[in-house]
Amino acid sequence: MNSYIIRVDMRDGDRDYGKLHDAIRTFSGCWNELDDMWVVRTSLNAAEIRDFVKQFVDLEDGVFVGGLSGEAAWRGFSDPGSQVLKKVL
Repeated sequence: MNSYIIRVDMRDGDRDYGKLHDAIRTFSGCWNELDDMWVVRTSLNAAEIRDFVKQFVDLEDGVFVGGLSGEAAWRGFSDPGSQVLKKVL
């Protein structure tokens, strides 16, 4: 399994994106302490993740999926959030 970053630019402020959030949380590993950005661990590739996500967003919304190497640095997250992120990476 590989780790990916998913970033969604939700351009319709009135739309309920709860289904998108719930869908992304179904990945075996999922971290989300930043608005509209997730780090997930999955056997899907970037294009498959994009295609999965696009069913929950509008055509105008931007979607970015990028593979991660496992090396990362951060600050300002909760201890539990940091531990989840380490596991997902």
